[in-house]
Amino acid sequence: MVHYNHRYDLIKNSDGTCDLALVDTYIWIHLCFSEEEIESYYSDIIKGLTLGNWTLEQGTLNSEDGYEIYSKGNLIYTITKMKLHPEDLKENRIIPKEYSILEIKLSTRQTILEDEVKNRPWEVLRSGIRKKDGRGNPHIINNVLDSLLEYFPAQVE
Repeated sequence: MVHYNHRYDLIKNSDGTCDLALVDTYIWIHLCFSEEEIESYYSDIIKGLTLGNWTLEQGTLNSEDGYEIYSKGNLIYTITKMKLHPEDLKENRIIPKEYSILEIKLSTRQTILEDEVKNRPWEVLRSGIRKKDGRGNPHIINNVLDSLLEYFPAQVE
């Protein structure tokens, strides 16, 4: 799953013009793959953070379920590994034994999201994107081409 929440603002320049700028960001990625794939993703992420000179602030990723928090300037990058997410547990979702979960969150330090916003991906997973409508009373058309003539002239693709 991928979930994001951005906040933009107009930033005034010294010459009086304005630029549209991303001032707050929140990007959350939830991956559930085989442990081998998760370890590969994790390894690539750590290489990228190292090459980008991110600073490890804290972490406990040596255990089966753990996390690491990196920072660079105003950005916070959190990596969490787990066998089963608490939301999956609540819904009795079962993943294969050889699978693992990797959650990645990138946000600006000042980003504060309400729980309702953070939980949206899980709500969508639980209920679906939109509610299905009932069938209603469709009008059955036997000769589709003849019924379209009343709408001409028109462009049909």
